[in-house]
Amino acid sequence: FYTNAFISIKDTHNLIHKLSINFPLGLFSNTEPEVIESSIKLGKIPNVAYKTIVASCYEGYRKPDEKIYLIAQERSGFDPKNILFTDDKQENIDAAKALGWQTLLFDTHNPINSTDLIREYLSKSKDDYTA
Repeated sequence: FYTNAFISIKDTHNLIHKLSINFPLGLFSNTEPEVIESSIKLGKIPNVAYKTIVASCYEGYRKPDEKIYLIAQERSGFDPKNILFTDDKQENIDAAKALGWQTLLFDTHNPINSTDLIREYLSKSKDDYTA
């Protein structure tokens, strides 16, 4: 039931598929057991090769608890300043920013603008970005 409530955002899906060619991507979610897996299977979440998936239901912590961010950071293998985190909740953005992550607040009411901001940010950080 919960998975069927997700609404896919076409622009976001297209961007994630293009980004997966040049960038390691992670999936970091406050979710219930099996929601991520079924959401990917149903096409609600893009089916790409994620470097890591961190889900609150399996970790025992939820965003914006610092502990789950530290788990995601460690599993990513990247320095915090090289992690770009997008989320639609300001409190989650604030928690990531406090750890030194790069952040962008995703506006679900204006996904085209949000995906454009992600493209702009990444084009400045990787010369061969072509999404």
